[in-house]
Amino acid sequence: MGRDATDGRGRLMSARRASALPAAQLVREAEAIVAGALALFLTLSFVSYAADAPRANLGGPVGHALAGTVLRALGLAAYLFPVALGYCTAALLGRGAEGFGALRLAGGALGVVSVAALAGLATGGRAVLTGGGWLGGFLAVALADLVGGPGAFLVITVALVVALVLATGASAVDTASGAARWAVDETRRRFGRLRRGAPALAEAPARARPGPRPPVLLDEPLDEPPGDEPPDPPRRTIPVTAR
Repeated sequence: MGRDATDGRGRLMSARRASALPAAQLVREAEAIVAGALALFLTLSFVSYAADAPRANLGGPVGHALAGTVLRALGLAAYLFPVALGYCTAALLGRGAEGFGALRLAGGALGVVSVAALAGLATGGRAVLTGGGWLGGFLAVALADLVGGPGAFLVITVALVVALVLATGASAVDTASGAARWAVDETRRRFGRLRRGAPALAEAPARARPGPRPPVLLDEPLDEPPGDEPPDPPRRTIPVTAR
């Protein structure tokens, strides 16, 4: 009797999980569609943004206002928002999307802000659209005042690496180890090529150089140039006397 009750509960739980799985998948697909549409809308709004022409924006007045706000705040880093949303769309539609949550979204946002801070540090903290905007400039100036220019660059770089780890779920240590192994293997391969080519280069000077070419013998002698011909002998004039 107890065994039958346990089996009945197990079947009920399995049925619930089977019914909940398609629902979660549908929710992820809906989130992916929304993220993709938003990425396309932001791309059109950013590309067609003109400060004095809100009606010319492909996103309309809403797209113009949104693009102006984000571009003034983040500068060039604002263009990473459509890229991040496109990555979210691909991740939600791909396999293993169960682990895609708020932590990865936070990592993407941190990455965008870190790039804005780097751009602000490169432009001296000026709030310009071609730099890091007012937010990136503020963060760059604040960090430079606290830890100096090199320290600010180090802090922002570490924040960017952490953001990439959170957003992609890839291990920074494993990635760095793989890059180091690839660099070592590539260096060994190139040195091996140089060593194999060194004996050939060393033997090249020892080879006998070809001697001078023999003169070409002609069947007929060459004509002497006109300037070297001997002059004609002078003609003598004999006077004729009448008889």
